[in-house]
Amino acid sequence: MSKIWLVLAALLVVSLASPAPQEEIGETEFQAEEHAQTIGNLLKKLPSILSKTASWINGLGDIGDEVHPDVGEAIRQGASAVEEASQNVPEDIHSQVQEHLSKLINVTRVVQGHVNDTLRNIPEVKEKIAGLPGDDVILDVIESIPSADYVDEQIGEAINYFEPLAEAIGAQSNSTL
Repeated sequence: MSKIWLVLAALLVVSLASPAPQEEIGETEFQAEEHAQTIGNLLKKLPSILSKTASWINGLGDIGDEVHPDVGEAIRQGASAVEEASQNVPEDIHSQVQEHLSKLINVTRVVQGHVNDTLRNIPEVKEKIAGLPGDDVILDVIESIPSADYVDEQIGEAINYFEPLAEAIGAQSNSTL
């Protein structure tokens, strides 16, 4: 099962890796819906993708045999594991992805609070460092840290993107299976 999540995570990252153009406020939900359709289709095709990948990896076993028979065998064992994973993709994978994204969002909110608290304490840290040997270097590093408001805004934007994405992926569970 963990193999499926590893492959799924890699495919999710690749599908979202293209940089999104700057959009107007309110377009996040539309963009998330578009990405959810792409991810939904990817999830629907995941067993086939994994099976084709297993066949390709299995073919690499022949090349591995030229290096050493044990290398070819190890590659074919990997192909067998991928093929097994292709046959064990859960039917409710859309719901599982939605659940995992929701957990990620909740953890991100907690981290956001901790990061904000920490960054808001930087002025106090600067005061305590002033006068210490090497304070100029340390203060230069501290000055390069983004403001708490900026970091909070960036984390908020990520949350605002992933919330509708998670909902849209979950909604696709019935429409793509």
